[in-house]
Amino acid sequence: MTEAGGLAIVASEADAMASPDACGRGGMFTRVRIVDAEGRDCPRGVQGDVRISGPGFTAGYWMDPDGTGQLFDADGAMITGDIGLIDEEGHFFFVDRSKDLIISGGFNIAPSEIEHVITAFEGVAEVAVFAVPDAKFGEAPAACIHGTGALDAEAIREHCRQRLAGFKQPRHIFFHDGPLPRMASNKIAKRDLAARYAETLYTESAAAAPAATVDSA
Repeated sequence: MTEAGGLAIVASEADAMASPDACGRGGMFTRVRIVDAEGRDCPRGVQGDVRISGPGFTAGYWMDPDGTGQLFDADGAMITGDIGLIDEEGHFFFVDRSKDLIISGGFNIAPSEIEHVITAFEGVAEVAVFAVPDAKFGEAPAACIHGTGALDAEAIREHCRQRLAGFKQPRHIFFHDGPLPRMASNKIAKRDLAARYAETLYTESAAAAPAATVDSA
């Protein structure tokens, strides 16, 4: 993070080899906390909001007191906007951005977990998972996929059924004709995709049986 002076959590060579899915244990002077909605420390292995602090972090945003006020919690730790966890051995794992979490029927769903599963399906070049309105559950996961060739929606659903809990399976699958749109940072423009597809689903048919959709880039 720029606000953290660049690197806040770094893996040593030994840690990277031993736990390649983890991000590391934190820098020499960095304190990392995983907290729940009340700001209490989460037990090891439990996901929560990532808070970090250290002597090299920014004191605030230039001429932006409101932004600075939202950056730190009551203890002075930086609110990263990330969801993560720390395992029993002290390794930190990044789960997702908190603003990207899908809340479906009271369950928190990390889009990155679904994206990881769908990416492993043969022929998938890119995938973005985001929330769309759902009449029954409030929000539901939708997957927008760009493939290298023809893809079968039911085959992808079966692939997900074998690897994901029922509430995490994408309710809607969209096939995007061409590469997924990206922002200047080269990240997939999920907000644009969510707004684009949510508009087509915000009808009574949103609660009906899901159907695959092909959309032009």
